[in-house]
Amino acid sequence: MTHEKDAVIDEMGAQIEQLTRQNETKTQEISTLIEKMEGYKRQKDGEVAKIRKKLAQSEEDIKVLIMEQERQKKVANEKIKMLHEMFK
Repeated sequence: MTHEKDAVIDEMGAQIEQLTRQNETKTQEISTLIEKMEGYKRQKDGEVAKIRKKLAQSEEDIKVLIMEQERQKKVANEKIKMLHEMFK
């Protein structure tokens, strides 16, 4: 009877060791996956930051272009008025 109990205990101990190794392997795989995902996130965050910077610069460029267009319209209107006055 004691021999059977020892055999069962040994078998259970072996199973525990095997499960422990599997658990460690899975834990390591999960850690590696998390590291890869964090690296990917940092990369994408960097790309998003660059795009946002370009967007902000584009918005500023558009504002400058609009202001220049308005200035040119004003100058053109003044020249049209001047020509209109000249040919009255």
